[in-house]
Amino acid sequence: SCFDIVLESQESPPAAGASSSGNHPAQEGDAIGAADRMLEIGDELVHDPSKLVEAETWKKVMIEVAVDTNLAALVLTVVGASYHAWGYAQYRQAKEQERRLHELGAD
Repeated sequence: SCFDIVLESQESPPAAGASSSGNHPAQEGDAIGAADRMLEIGDELVHDPSKLVEAETWKKVMIEVAVDTNLAALVLTVVGASYHAWGYAQYRQAKEQERRLHELGAD
């Protein structure tokens, strides 16, 4: 089950310089490690097409896809929040400029 994967990863942490799959050296960011894991799964399927009907194989694929899409959603959320904060700062500056222009015109 999914809990088995979590428990396995907690019991035996990867050695220094190894990715979480344990087969590849650590790369910049975990995105490369995720790509490597997807390639490993793809290689398994190419060499043993009977694994296409195994639930374990599909579970691995679904986990990798979920991890990658959740990371992408998190990044997009942070980018969107930053963009909105920048827009709000621009709006406040424009309103302040408008207020000053009205004060100068009223004098």
